[in-house]
Amino acid sequence: YNRLKRTHENLIDLNTQKDQILERVNIYEHIVSTSKDHMAFFDRNFTILAINKSLLNDTVSNEGNIINKTLHDIYTDNDFLSQVEYYCDKIMQINSAVRFELKIHFSQEKSKFMLVFLYPYFSTSDNKFTGFVLHATDITDRIIFEDKIVTLTYNERRKIGMELHDDISQMLAGIKLKINVLHDDVTDPKIKNTIT
Repeated sequence: YNRLKRTHENLIDLNTQKDQILERVNIYEHIVSTSKDHMAFFDRNFTILAINKSLLNDTVSNEGNIINKTLHDIYTDNDFLSQVEYYCDKIMQINSAVRFELKIHFSQEKSKFMLVFLYPYFSTSDNKFTGFVLHATDITDRIIFEDKIVTLTYNERRKIGMELHDDISQMLAGIKLKINVLHDDVTDPKIKNTIT
C-alpha cells in the first residue's frame, strides 16, 4: 500500500511539473510570437527550422515559404549572409554567442538596421551542437537619431568655429589698425622699431 501511495504521489508531482513546463512553453511561445524582434532557429547548413511572425512578415508571406529553406534561399542581401556565415563560424570556434550590427535589405524598398545576436544551440539530450538561434532587434530609429545628433554636432561646431574665426579676425584687424596708428604717432626711433 505505501509503495502504491508513493507512486501515486510521484505521478501527481510529475503531472504538476508537466503542467508547469507546458505553462512556461506557452508563455515563451507567446513572447516569441508577439515580439517585434526577429527570431529564428537554423541548423549548421543554414536551413531554417523555426521562425517567428515578425521575421516572417519582413521576409515572405507565409511560414510554408520559409521553413526548411536555407538563409541563402530567403535573403538576397549578400552582406547579411556573409556576416551571418562569418559569425556562425566564429561561434563554432569560441562556443559562445556573438553580437553585431548591420543593415539588412529585405527588399528593394524595405531595409532595417538590426542588432543581431547569434547563439549556439545544443540539444538537451546529448549536448551536441545542432544549430543557431538568431535574435535581431530593429535599431533603425536609434541609428537615424544618432546620425542626426552627429550632423547637428558637426554643424554646431562648424558654426562656432566660423564665429570664433570671424571674431578673432576682427580683433586682429583692430589690433593691427591700432598698432599702425601708434607707429605713426611715435617719434622715438627705438620704440618705432619695436612696434614694427
